[in-house]
Amino acid sequence: MYLEEKGKFRLSNKELVRNAKSLGLNFEYDKALFWKFSCYTLENLIGLYVEYKTKKLIYSLLNEEEKAKWRHDKGFRHQILRQARRNFESNRFRDIFKIKTTILGNKRSDLVSTVYENIAIHMALDTSYNALQHFEVNGKKIYASLEKDPDIIAKFYFSREQAQSVRNRLRIVRYLFREYALRGKVYSIAAATGQALILAAYDLVKSGFHDFHIVLTDMHKQAFERAGELAEMQK
Repeated sequence: MYLEEKGKFRLSNKELVRNAKSLGLNFEYDKALFWKFSCYTLENLIGLYVEYKTKKLIYSLLNEEEKAKWRHDKGFRHQILRQARRNFESNRFRDIFKIKTTILGNKRSDLVSTVYENIAIHMALDTSYNALQHFEVNGKKIYASLEKDPDIIAKFYFSREQAQSVRNRLRIVRYLFREYALRGKVYSIAAATGQALILAAYDLVKSGFHDFHIVLTDMHKQAFERAGELAEMQK
């Protein structure tokens, strides 16, 4: 039964949002055609802008001979772009990581910036889960570590299909652990804050089941500190 349930949720990000109603679990889904149209339009514009900035930066790193080939040889452009994608950490292309993509003039969203600047650690997930306060414990809303009210950019960014699917995956883990928790220890590797398991543990304790033990592992001490905060909210 567990494997059947697990297989049911092996879906792409788009499927997790577009099939949300049929999957249940209080999943998020796209509700307004106008919002979906606006989302994809702005998302494509942002993508084109980032692509333009990336190519402009790569061009600035070429020597004069390469710049001439770049302008006239499409195959050479593709070759350089492939090289940049494969080897971002090389000295030549490292500055690509520093591209600034300000939206709406000079307006900067602290919550969205938190995700981009901390994409490899727990803060990116924590912010995606909690920027719009979708989850609660003991009747208390869970806020992101960076306790800022979401501005218009954050509301747009964290309401997109990709962010919805991230939160839907949390709901899947929470459901599967709650329904199929086994006696003994549960290990989570690269757990970040372990929010899905902590919420599932809250559900189990609330229903009177206490015989389980969760072990979280992560490279960053701050992830455990945040996990501790979430666990304390259950008391």
